[in-house]
Formats: sequence, structure tokens, C-alpha cells
Amino acid sequence: MHDEEWSYIPVGGPLPIPNPARPLTAFGAAAGLVHPATGYSLARSLAEAPAFADAAAAALAVPGAGAPAVCAAVWGALWPASRRRAAAFQLFGMELLARLGPADTDAFFRTFFALPAPLWRGFLGSTLSPAALVGFAAATFIAAPWRLRVALVRHLLTDPSGRYLMRAYATGAGGREA
Repeated sequence: MHDEEWSYIPVGGPLPIPNPARPLTAFGAAAGLVHPATGYSLARSLAEAPAFADAAAAALAVPGAGAPAVCAAVWGALWPASRRRAAAFQLFGMELLARLGPADTDAFFRTFFALPAPLWRGFLGSTLSPAALVGFAAATFIAAPWRLRVALVRHLLTDPSGRYLMRAYATGAGGREA
């Protein structure tokens, strides 16, 4: 018997980029605060609310500051270079999982949950620093079966999310300077 399940959770995609010509500020899922691996945004949104409010208040306290300044300050508070690197890493993983077949998906999750708990918990909780994410990737690669290692390398070198990840780590901003 073959079971099949289908669901749609809008996760991933590009981060909102501030545009001074159209000063809009988003928060929560609309601001990209969705974990691509879990689909959850509430915990991250609640954790980011104080920084969002502080950045908006500080920008509004500047005499003559307009909407573009507030939007830029809020985006900078939500998406510093370290978080943009982490988002690129998570996007890479989400895109990889979306392309794996059932056997490789099973192998991936067996590998993932065989890692030391602080690594997989940190990944799922979005608490790993960009450097710790590199360590997580190395540990996953080492623990993975050869077939999954090949899929990881192929995905890194051929998928747009792999190029985005490499740019994010090279520049700190997913292709934009930090």
C-alpha cells in the first residue's frame, strides 16, 4: 500500500527587501519570519517583536524621519547579516528536501535526528549562528549515506538556492553587502 499526503504551507522565498520608493513595513509571516523547515512563524514573530518596536521607535524619534527610514530601520533589525545567512541556509535545506524522493527524504531525516540533539534542535529553533550552521552542515554531510552526500553537493552546485547560500555566506547578505 502506498500512502500519499499533500499539504501547502507557504514558506521560503525571497526576503522582503526595503524599497525607499515604496516604503512598506511587514511583520510576521509577511516579513519572512517563517521557518522553512517547520512552517512556524509565531514564536519567531513574538521573539522579534521587541526589536521591531525598538527599531521603529528609534527611527520615528529622529526629527524629519519618514516612512523610508522607519522601514529600513525595521528591516535592518529583523534581518541583520547573520539572520540573512541563516535564512539562506534554511531555504537551501527546504529546496533540497522538496526535490528528494521518498527514500532519500527518509535517509535525510534519519541522519538529521541522529545528529547530536543541540544541532537539530538548534536548527529547528532557529538558534544556530551562521558558523554553527556550517558545523551542522558538516555533521550532516559526514553522517549522511553516500547517496545523500551526492544529492547535497549536487544541490549546492546546481540549484539557485545553493548559489544564494554561497553568496549569503560570502557577502553576509544573500548577494548584497552586509
